[in-house]
Amino acid sequence: MKPITWLTCLSAIFSLALMAPAAAVEPIPTEAFARLPTLKSVKISPEGGKMLAHVQNGEHYSLKIFDYRDDMLPLYAIKEDEKFTLNRTFWGNNDRIVISVLFNGRRNGIDTSETRLLSMTPTGEDMSALFPVRFEDWIPQIQDDIVSYLPNDPDHILVQYGQPSEVWKVNVNKKKNHGRVRSTKKNISDWRADVHGNVMIGSGVIHNKTRKLVVKLATGKWKNISHRVADENTTFFIDGVSDQPDIFYVLSDHETETRALYTYNASTDQFVAKLYENLSVDVYGTIQDRNTGKALGAVFADDEGDIVWFQDSFIKQDLKQLARTFKGKNVSIASLSSDQNHYVVFIDDVDDPGYYILYDRVAKKAKQMPSQYTLLEGKTLGKIMSVEYPARDGLTIPAYITLPPGINALNDAKGLPFIVLPHGGPSSRDFLEFDYWTQFFASRGYGILQMNFRGSSGYGKEFKLAGSKQWGQAMQDDITDGTKWLIEKGYADKDRIALLGGSYGGYAALMGVAKEPDMYQCAVSFAGVTDLPGIIQNAKRYVNGKYRTRHIGNLWSDRKMLRANSPVNRADDIKVPVLLIHGTEDRSVNYRQSVKMHKALKKSGSPVTYIEQKNGDHHLSFHSHRLQFLVQSEKFLKTCIG
Repeated sequence: MKPITWLTCLSAIFSLALMAPAAAVEPIPTEAFARLPTLKSVKISPEGGKMLAHVQNGEHYSLKIFDYRDDMLPLYAIKEDEKFTLNRTFWGNNDRIVISVLFNGRRNGIDTSETRLLSMTPTGEDMSALFPVRFEDWIPQIQDDIVSYLPNDPDHILVQYGQPSEVWKVNVNKKKNHGRVRSTKKNISDWRADVHGNVMIGSGVIHNKTRKLVVKLATGKWKNISHRVADENTTFFIDGVSDQPDIFYVLSDHETETRALYTYNASTDQFVAKLYENLSVDVYGTIQDRNTGKALGAVFADDEGDIVWFQDSFIKQDLKQLARTFKGKNVSIASLSSDQNHYVVFIDDVDDPGYYILYDRVAKKAKQMPSQYTLLEGKTLGKIMSVEYPARDGLTIPAYITLPPGINALNDAKGLPFIVLPHGGPSSRDFLEFDYWTQFFASRGYGILQMNFRGSSGYGKEFKLAGSKQWGQAMQDDITDGTKWLIEKGYADKDRIALLGGSYGGYAALMGVAKEPDMYQCAVSFAGVTDLPGIIQNAKRYVNGKYRTRHIGNLWSDRKMLRANSPVNRADDIKVPVLLIHGTEDRSVNYRQSVKMHKALKKSGSPVTYIEQKNGDHHLSFHSHRLQFLVQSEKFLKTCIG
């Protein structure tokens, strides 16, 4: 597809070299997939004219600021390294940029993730920390938990931190004593505000067991409505504050199977009206007018995510116009200026990694940024299609199949070597979208099956609850049943099937080859959980950690189940080759989980390879680690499924 407007200088600005086209018989180079996406966190300045972005520079990202009115004139750049990464950046006002840096630390002998807030001008002058050491004689661990960007106050933002949490009004122009606007409230760890920046909602967990929820009424009094979240089997989530007194937007499934959007009157404790329900998938969120808070529409979680509009708006009309211009592509708004006349828009598709454009809605002009994966431009990628299959108990499992380039229909997929790739989380889901893992392996001739097993989010409460305390059990059976379905349909060669995944997906890969030693030829686990009691015990060291792991199991009452479904205790059952890859700075799943698995497999005599990524994290954030993962996985898979 041709862009509306080309900026011929962009390649030079971003230092993005294009690779010459490869011969048709040659596979796409691994580097084309391993390279970090070109841009992240693209934000337009409040008054328009300038933009900031995280721009990949090889191994890491750099924060770069540009004046796009002057032919993308670079104003300043900051490069991240192994010691810190750019967590988030945003415009405090038109003359001030706020930067959050992320790094690993330790507090009281416990591994932590730390963030710090810095502020500077767009040209890099007057850089300072917004929380100096002398502030209250301590440094908050997480400094970038933004409650409100205060659109009507360009000099301040609201930031929450601490346990219990409190909210501070932080001056973005300089470090100074900040003003507390919301003091701590017992058992409240999270505060949220309306579109005007008024703190209106507080939530938390009591003794790692029950949830607490309070809201602020028009009278100024706080009301405890914790009874609304007492039943874990029913969702009640306040998604926003409306433009009417005491009326909140709530996502709930109290009378529906899937999560619907309602208006809720907090003063009377009554649901007022159902705004939208989708019978198949959950509503994910509310689109609100940024000035009034009025609901404009709702986002729901189908294969690609979609919007239902409640009323006409310029955003709706502009998105429709852009969809007509970029026919067949997904169009989403990434950033919007204060006058709402300048956008950053992202354009992508299931087999197109996408690109950003700067859009002037008044002049109807656009400037295109480079592709997110420049080395994939002009390459034929694998077709992705939505499928479903029955689990052994009759539950329908939604899934996606990616086919090698050149195979355009499932009917043409016969006896392929297949990779079964369960997602991480596990309380998440896969979508019908571009994914560099799946496209890389498809380019090597493999079919890929991704399933949203029970316990995945987005498909209603019964589907979600069906995965509670089912690690290695019913959730694993859904993966096994998907593999059997591939074989029965003739899509997969039964003698060339591998399991591969990251985080929970890595756990599922290991459990799969333990429980079904004759079904799979090998397994790849990146940052996988291997010891369930260990992961629960470690989580208890963190705030609300026990509550967050409740759907895995209880250390005491579920001890037999947890041990039986820990891959580290099933090493003797694993007879096929295993590849373990883990980063030493992983703050989600400690790398010692893979170290223990490696030792157990070596002791049992099972064939195993362990690769430790120094300074690696849970997300393959560095280019060299992405490249190593793809190269080593491809090499390993060749030896076991060809």
